[in-house]
This record gives sequence, structure tokens and C-alpha cells, in this order.
Amino acid sequence: MTIGSDLATSNLGNNFALNRMSTLTVGGTTTLDGFSMFTLDGGTFSTGGLVDNGGFTFNSGTLNITSDNLSIGSAGQLGGDVELVRGQTLTTTMAAVVAGDGLLYLNGGNYSGSLTNAGQVTIDSPLSNLGGTITNDGLLNGNGRVSALLINNTSGEVLAESGDTLRFTGTGNSNSGQITLAGGTTRFEEDLTNELGGVITGRGTLYANGGLTNRGNMGLQCRYHGYPWRRQQRGWRFHHRLWWRHPHFLR
Repeated sequence: MTIGSDLATSNLGNNFALNRMSTLTVGGTTTLDGFSMFTLDGGTFSTGGLVDNGGFTFNSGTLNITSDNLSIGSAGQLGGDVELVRGQTLTTTMAAVVAGDGLLYLNGGNYSGSLTNAGQVTIDSPLSNLGGTITNDGLLNGNGRVSALLINNTSGEVLAESGDTLRFTGTGNSNSGQITLAGGTTRFEEDLTNELGGVITGRGTLYANGGLTNRGNMGLQCRYHGYPWRRQQRGWRFHHRLWWRHPHFLR
């Protein structure tokens, strides 16, 4: 589908708005030429791909990318910084990548899909939800919900700063990189495995309500809540005080 000023090739003219309660589904790629405008203003827009050479404006509603991969970065379809506020939902059927210079900022809005983060993903509202699967090679931080399965790779960091709570509700979470408690709370409602080479460190509160399996390194001064962890690497130990049900010191 093409949106533009050339009536011979344009399907919807050069200025189109999709309003609340409206749905538009395009199986192929939607292309905006340099003189066109498309405003998503409360409806649901599903398209195989998006080429924005004009003015695509996402005010509210749901944007589904169903066939192409989505890139968030300086060369991405939606630009380098993508902010989703309340009333905005972005979903991808294929892969989505936050590039090294990219930022996905959930400020009340939602994302769902298979996401690889090499830049920064920040959740800044308890109303927001990051769903699907996130493979983290960059920075994941903020205050909100993550229903996605977390795979935190060796170069990835999950950061919970003072006053923030990152709440993970998916199962099968793993950490091969770093989970840093900087005064905040990291809450896993299901299981967490700290893989070989993974580091969990800092001061704050850690929940692993489905159990914590440690194969890596943990140096914490925090409150721990959850089922007892399983020790699967000889020689590790906790360097600071932890609490689980009752204060006790682990050696």
C-alpha cells in the first residue's frame, strides 16, 4: 500500500488518519512518500512492513508489524528513540531490534514481541508492560512490568535503581550478564537462573518466588525473598548479608 500525492499510485491519498474503533490491515508493506501523512489516532493498524519517507505519526492505538523485522535506532523505521505512552501498543510478529544507538522508552505504553536489545530499554510506568521475549545485550532499567521471558546475555545489564521495581512475571529467566541492585527491587515472580559467568550484585531487594539457581557469582547486600536457591557451582559464596524469611548469614 502506498500513501502519497501521486493519485496514480496512492491508495489512500496523501493525508490519512486512522481513528478510534477503526482497523486497517495491510498484508504487504505500507510506503509513505515524501509528501504524505499517516496518523494512527486510536485505531489498530496492522502492516507487513513500514517504509516512512513522509510523516507517520503514532498518537495512540495499536501498531502491528507482521512480516518485516523492526529496527529502533538511527536507521530504524520509527527513528532512534521510540516512546510509547498510555494508550499506545506496539507489537511485532517477527524480530525487533533496539540498535546500539536506540532507545525504547515505555512511559505507560506497551510492547509485545521478540525483542533483542543492544541499546537501552527503559520502563518508566507501572502501567507499562514489556511482553514476549527479551534478549538483552544492552541496558534494561526502570520501573514497571516485564511479562517477557528474560535472557540476559553476557553484555547485558538489568538495573534497578533507588525507588524502582522491575517485576518479571515470565518463566525460564536466565542471567549470563549482570543484574545490579542500586537501591531498587528486582522481582521475579517465577524462576531465575544465574548462569556461569553471570553476576548479581548490589544493594536492594531481590525476589525469586519460583526459585533461584546460582551457577555464577553473587555479591549482595540485600533482602532476598523466595524459595531457597540451589547451589550448582562449587566455591561460590555470598559476600554480604542476605535475608530469607529470617536474617541469617550464608557462608
